[in-house]
Amino acid sequence: MDLLNTLVDKGLRRELPTRAEARAVLETSDDELLDVVAAAGKVRRHWFGRRVKLNYLVNLKSGLCPEDC
Repeated sequence: MDLLNTLVDKGLRRELPTRAEARAVLETSDDELLDVVAAAGKVRRHWFGRRVKLNYLVNLKSGLCPEDC
């Protein structure tokens, strides 16, 4: 899909998509969803590598929550 290649190139150059491009992504068919995810993955890996941020929920009653809930 040419649109996704254009958006990947823009993402690698830190350029924002146009409003029309963003709308076009939102209007892609379900059949193209994996292509959209793969394109987003290329940009993400370029900027963040293979690092992930892990979040988890702690049961409030356990007393392990660092916040004053």
